Amino acid sequence: MSGPISTEATLADAIIGVKKVMMLYKYMAMPTVRTIYLNQALRVQANFATAEAALAARDPTYRNHGLAALWRTWARGWTTMVITKLDTFFDTWVPLIEDVIPAPDPAVPDSPFRAALRVKVATMRTEVDARLIAPATWTNPL
Repeated sequence: MSGPISTEATLADAIIGVKKVMMLYKYMAMPTVRTIYLNQALRVQANFATAEAALAARDPTYRNHGLAALWRTWARGWTTMVITKLDTFFDTWVPLIEDVIPAPDPAVPDSPFRAALRVKVATMRTEVDARLIAPATWTNPL
């Protein structure tokens, strides 16, 4: 999401951005997707080990750098960083989104657009709170 969330017009785009990130979060929490992600990382790790073995066989002066282990460490750290950034994203953007719509005023009825935004913001908050209740939804498979 780029730009400030300051009006109801930009709020709709912000809600869409949070929904996209929430879908990524849910997608990566699926057991099948987690297994595919892990298998891909292990396949790259095996390819690094194979490449280093081939280099060592071809050149006796080649010093093994442990690329497979370095890859695994990098992939684990990168995945942890992404999970942390997703959590930070929710913690940062959801309150900003909620602050845009003023509290309901019984004297001034909501327009249909504002009423729809209120429903979307409430739904988004429910989804984010469900993630907070079960924070281990997406754990690092590496």
